[in-house]
Amino acid sequence: MPNPILTKVKLNPKNIIIPNKFVEDIFSKYYGTTLNLNELQNRIKLIKKWYENKGYSLSRINGPERISNDGVIILNVEEGIVSDIELRFVGSDGESILDGKPRKGKTKDWVIKRELKTIPGSIFNRKILEADIKRLYATSLFDDVKVSLGPDNKKPGQVLIFLDLSEQRTGSLTGGIGYSNSSGIFAQIGLQETNALGRAWSTNVNLNFGEYSTTYNLSLTDPWIKGDKYKTSFRTNVFLSRDYPQEFRSENNGRIYAVNDTTRESSDSLSSIVLEKTGGGFSFSRPLNGGDPFKDSKWRVLAGMNFKKSKND
Repeated sequence: MPNPILTKVKLNPKNIIIPNKFVEDIFSKYYGTTLNLNELQNRIKLIKKWYENKGYSLSRINGPERISNDGVIILNVEEGIVSDIELRFVGSDGESILDGKPRKGKTKDWVIKRELKTIPGSIFNRKILEADIKRLYATSLFDDVKVSLGPDNKKPGQVLIFLDLSEQRTGSLTGGIGYSNSSGIFAQIGLQETNALGRAWSTNVNLNFGEYSTTYNLSLTDPWIKGDKYKTSFRTNVFLSRDYPQEFRSENNGRIYAVNDTTRESSDSLSSIVLEKTGGGFSFSRPLNGGDPFKDSKWRVLAGMNFKKSKND
């Protein structure tokens, strides 16, 4: 039997991402002509090429299983739906299993998944996933991120994404001893953690103990407040300093010395000078990216407050 006259090409299911106009432009000029199977395959390759160029590398087009007598062809399209994203934490031994159980990571799952534009139910897109991996590296929480794919046996036609994550060390401790004219002999201790409580919080504690000066400084930064879709960040800090000045200058450039312990013994009416400062502040920052947390922005809006109290004794 001769091939029928081609009258229509339909894609199944209907709610796919490829524009109907693109499909019509490919096949419309062949409508009303005798079906040529070789030309049909060439037209199908153009649809596959469209998916590949857009990054939808898992999309598949099947058919036609049969050609109706009225010349209508139905092509079945599997776009590669993401069924789920599974996180696997890898240790220094390269294994994600410890004592027969999945290894637990420090970082919260929601901290990782909020950096991913690829979500369950979306169509797998290689370009989008590559951008997701770059954002994970940009958090400075991971040494290595590896991606693997697998079929979901419970949901035919859908794909599982496995992310193997190797966390890096996020804490550091520093210290030192030195001397300066203003502080005398001093000791300094600094503690930094860039993934506090597994929430990607950056905390800094700096302690400076000097002969004539003591300073305490604590700061905390949340790069993305949990649950905020605009990627608003938060920062706060608190400080305390106590200085025991050894020398002041008068208006005529003369020198006024603070009373030391020896002088205090000979004159009970005089006392040392202590300058104490306490304060802190907080701020909220939001990128002006049109509400898209994955879009880079050169501009940010900032709102906050700083406070300070000084006291002389």
